[in-house]
Amino acid sequence: MTNYAEVVFENIREINVLTLLNFLINDSSEAIITAQCSEDIGIIEKSVLSEQNLSLFTQYNAHNTAICLSIRLKKFIFDNIIIPSISLRCLKYDALYDVDFIFEESYIDKIGSKEFLSKLQNYTTQLAIKYEIDNWYCGLEPAKDLNTRYFTKDEPISIHKG
Repeated sequence: MTNYAEVVFENIREINVLTLLNFLINDSSEAIITAQCSEDIGIIEKSVLSEQNLSLFTQYNAHNTAICLSIRLKKFIFDNIIIPSISLRCLKYDALYDVDFIFEESYIDKIGSKEFLSKLQNYTTQLAIKYEIDNWYCGLEPAKDLNTRYFTKDEPISIHKG
């Protein structure tokens, strides 16, 4: 069975979520493989998401219903590390957003746990500062599980095996 690692950014303000999503989709990855939205709001055409279409996602407000955007990205790149494929998800609820991305845990071991996680923690911290994100963490999916956490915004790297 494949284990997955998950990076979670919580409580992102609307003013920052569009630029974060644009950065993750357009600047950190090679291409969108697939994209889908939990509500049919017509934002996805041939796996292409423009900034205007992402704005439609953030403006969606039907009966205070949560909405989720799921995107599969090819070649996610950070700090000279390439992850062949990740799943990126953005959940809108009320006026806040959570963004997470998930990838196969085996990529961590291929590069070396300590090196990979150190670079990932630095990358996520820089994103959190730049986009004013209140809380972030990484661990085996589900990363909410404290027993399989790799790191949090306030805690150093800890290697756990699920």
